[in-house]
Parts: sequence; C-alpha cells; structure tokens
Amino acid sequence: MLQEFWRNELAEDAENIDERRMLQLYEQRQTIRQRAQSSSGRTQRRRYLNRDREVGHICLFNDYFSDDPVYPDDIFRRRFRMKKELFLRIVDVVKNHFEYFQWKVDAAGKKGLSPLQKYTTAIRQLAYGAPADHYDQYLRIAETTVIQCLFNFCRCVIEVFGAQYLRRPNAVDIQHLLEIHEQRHGFLDILGSLDWSRNDINVLNESPLFNDVLQGNAPEVNFTINNTQYTKGYYLTDEIYPEWTTFVKSFPCPRDPKRKIFKEQQEAARMDVERAFGVLQS
Repeated sequence: MLQEFWRNELAEDAENIDERRMLQLYEQRQTIRQRAQSSSGRTQRRRYLNRDREVGHICLFNDYFSDDPVYPDDIFRRRFRMKKELFLRIVDVVKNHFEYFQWKVDAAGKKGLSPLQKYTTAIRQLAYGAPADHYDQYLRIAETTVIQCLFNFCRCVIEVFGAQYLRRPNAVDIQHLLEIHEQRHGFLDILGSLDWSRNDINVLNESPLFNDVLQGNAPEVNFTINNTQYTKGYYLTDEIYPEWTTFVKSFPCPRDPKRKIFKEQQEAARMDVERAFGVLQS
C-alpha cells in the first residue's frame, strides 16, 4: 500500500512538473511576442488594398472576350492552353455548379470578382505554375483569394467532370487517343508518353497504370510494323525506363539518318507530356 501511495504521488508530481513546464513555455512565447510588438511600436495588421476589382474584369474582358478583343483566338489558345469555346463552356458549367464562382455583390454594394477573373487565375496557375500573387496587378486578385480560386476550381472540376474524364479510358477513348497521336505526331497506335521526372523507377513500381497489362486485361490494339504483328499499344519513354515491350525509347547516339529522324520525332512527341508534368511539378 505504501509503495502504491508513493507511486501515485510521484505520478502526480510528474504531471504537475509537465504542466508547469508547459505554462513556462507558453509565458516565454507570450513575452517574446510582446517584446517584438513593442520593439516595432505597433501591432501588425492585415492591410486592405482597394484593388478596384471591376477594372480587372473590364481589362480581361476587353483583351479576350469582347466582340472585338485585343488578342485574337490563336493568342488566346496559346496563353490559356485551350480554345475560347471550351474555356467559356467550362466557366458556365463551373459557375452553375458552384456558388463560389458566381458574380456577387458585397456588403458595401460593390461587385466582387467575376467568374472570368476567378477562373482565369486558376487556369493560369495550372498552365504556367506561376506564384499566387503573379496575376494581382492584371486581374486585381489578392494572393489568398488566388489560392482559394485554384482549390475551389480543382474541387469543382472533380465533382462535375470526374465521372467522365477522371477515369480509365474505354475502347472508344483509346481509339480516339490513337487517332489523335497519329495525326499529331505520326506514330501509329501510340497510347501516349510517360515522364515521371527524376523518380521514374519508384513511381513506375507503385503505379497502377500497367496492372491491366500484367493481368492480361489491357485493351487490344492491333497493328503491324516491319512485318511484325502487335496486339498491345505502347508508350514513348526516355532511356531510364526498363526494357518492356510496351515502352518505345529513342536511340541514345544514332548515326544513320533513319535513327536520327526517329530520335527527333520520338523526343518531339514526348514534349507534350514533359511540359504538362513540368507545370504540375511547379
């Protein structure tokens, strides 16, 4: 009984010591914070900037969306990485699905940010990987709001388009991919390109992309090259990938003209996915 009593007393003392230490640490932090505030002479507060949000919308609208825009459609396609018709269709869908992207009036009776401003800043971040405050001067949007726009846009895209686009490709999708790659790059029956940056092997081992291939359930793609019949599609990769029949790599140091041309075309075709991953990494 006596030993149990002392054990309880020691446990309570240890708890009291821990509480005192926590209080001391809290008091020390409060003291440091108060000294920092007194040395600066004022308490730091969040500044309010009158960005004149409507000016940002008018400038954006006149540049790209008016009847006679400053920049034509080809420049819009290059800067927004999509056609204007697709851009406006997504804006309309996102605006109707999510209240955050609707044009509202604040408590002072002023119009807030337009759907075009919010959507543009999200797309520009995804397209170029720019920092959140990069477009403040042009679109008149604060850094924290820019981050919210990107987060809410991605969330909305997943909710609206996830069932259609964020899924495994079916037979119709695969045929469409084959046709696109053949028209754009000249490669017959190519499924796409792979580029997992400097962590290729680790990502490849953890990726479910080739589970269907290993289980024999991969979509059948029939084509013939050099009198050889193939029944599976393939991906363009760089030299770091393993020697799999589904990977087609370029020649490291080609000398004959045919191999040189193949290397140039293969690396040019891979640039699309490399740019996309570069943006996502940024």
